[in-house]
This record gives sequence, structure tokens and C-alpha cells, in this order.
Amino acid sequence: MECLTNNNCEIDDICLDNVCVAPGPLDNIWLELKISSKASAVDADNGTLEKETIKTTAYMNIRQDGDVYQYIIICEIAPDVWSDTQHGSIPLANPTEDSIFMDGTWWELATQNGTPIRVLLSGQFKLKLQNGELKKAAFSSLGAYIADSDTKIPLYGGIKITGKTIDEDKLPALN
Repeated sequence: MECLTNNNCEIDDICLDNVCVAPGPLDNIWLELKISSKASAVDADNGTLEKETIKTTAYMNIRQDGDVYQYIIICEIAPDVWSDTQHGSIPLANPTEDSIFMDGTWWELATQNGTPIRVLLSGQFKLKLQNGELKKAAFSSLGAYIADSDTKIPLYGGIKITGKTIDEDKLPALN
């Protein structure tokens, strides 16, 4: 059903990109995110260019809050030390029966050695439903790049992020 506001939808449905969507397909899920990149590091002091490989894992929790989804991303910032590096609302658009797209948004992540990086990305959540309930979900970045890092040597390059649902009891000890 088309909608302009949640008032045009059935009880408990949300209005997402002018389409009424039953609540909860992504509510209260955890995704294990695999992050990889071959970036360039430019040392401003001596003008040298070095290649930097990023290969790390992060975790994302998504919860529905009214008519929007809120998320938190947790990255390993030091060996066995996990921290919330990003949270906010997800700009979702164009839902279909088995897919929801995420418009361009900034994510704050960390490399495998804990270096903070800023990433601009758009993505797609693929949903597998069974009897109207979410059985599993997957995420993939459709276009993404590293725009900045919190180091003396900035990183630049494309980045790939994929993810799949994970049971909360399989998460590392998050602190």
C-alpha cells in the first residue's frame, strides 16, 4: 500500500519510501561484518605512497525505533577490546519483498590495528523470510570508499563490506 505517513498504513506498519512495510524485518538482529580494502596511504611529511591492506571484522546491531531503524557498529580497537564506533539511524529506501536498500551514509569503523576510518557507503540488505518472519539477512556494500582516517597518514581507497546475521550468543565478549 502506498503511504505518505505512517497514518496511511495498517496498525504497526511503517511508511518506508512511500511504501507500507510490516515492522520488524530487521528489528533486533546482529550482523557480522567482514571489511576489506586495499587502500593507499600518503605520508604528508615525506610524500611517499604506501599500500595498506585492511581485513577486519565488526558487528552491527539493528533495532527498530518507531518508523526508523537505529544501528550500532562495534569494532575491535585493540586486541580483545571492542568499542561502539558508530551509531545512528539507517537511511533505508526502496523496500521489496526480499530486499531493502540503504542510501549513502557515513560509517565510522576501525582497521585491524584499531585505526579509526570514515567510510561513505550505500548498501543492500537481502532478506530471507519464512512465514513472514526473518530467517536470515545479509548485507553488502554497493559502493563504498574510505574518505578519511584518524592518523597522520590518511588512507584513501575503495572498501568492501559484507555481512550476515549472527546469533547474539556467538558474538565475542563485547566491552
